[in-house]
Amino acid sequence: MIVELATNWSKKAVDYVDCGGFGEFLSFVPNPATVEITMELKTDNIVTFTEGDKWKAEIFNQQMLLIHKTTRLKDKTCTINVSGWKEGIYYVRVRVKDKLVSGKFIVTR
Repeated sequence: MIVELATNWSKKAVDYVDCGGFGEFLSFVPNPATVEITMELKTDNIVTFTEGDKWKAEIFNQQMLLIHKTTRLKDKTCTINVSGWKEGIYYVRVRVKDKLVSGKFIVTR
């Protein structure tokens, strides 16, 4: 599979990434990122996620190696420092209760 890096994007956020069918999705701001990225878990299903619920996120590089893991997150947002990461596409897997939500973001220099 050949993946090309898009350039000259004017939009600084990507919403509604990989919906998963349960009403949950991830938002990444800014995307692409250079220094840090804020990941937000969004849901229109109040039964699935309420404030104070704990969730965890795993981030994988293009070779699908786990490079970052956060656990016991309580807020719907999480800011991650990506300043030392290589350019490329990163894949995110979030677990909330018994649901999995996935998404991806880009790191550029």
